[in-house]
Amino acid sequence: AAGWHPERRVVELDAAARDAWAPFAKQATIARVAFEVAVAAPAHALPVDPDALRQILTNLYDNALRHTPAGGRIRVTGDIVQDSVVVAVHDTGSGIAPIPATSKPSWVNIVYTLSSPAASSR
Repeated sequence: AAGWHPERRVVELDAAARDAWAPFAKQATIARVAFEVAVAAPAHALPVDPDALRQILTNLYDNALRHTPAGGRIRVTGDIVQDSVVVAVHDTGSGIAPIPATSKPSWVNIVYTLSSPAASSR
């Protein structure tokens, strides 16, 4: 069948985030941009397609590094929020001005949400 079919495996988020960062590390060092990962214990292992996670992180890292000034920081976080795993990439770049919830364009609502093991056992 045509199209993409995700292949879920248990992936350690901390390791996946650092592996996806590897191609950006040299450029970040030259630009004096720090990188850190902070994953809450319940979110450390995710049932996810590792290739999809890597692509998502790569796109977010590329954008964050382009817009983070020298001396800035890029931080990946992972946590459980209401039975979902939330992975976020934060940076100290200029970013996008806050958009009121009532007027957000559809691209703002792109979220990659995975059920936590607790939610899937219900």
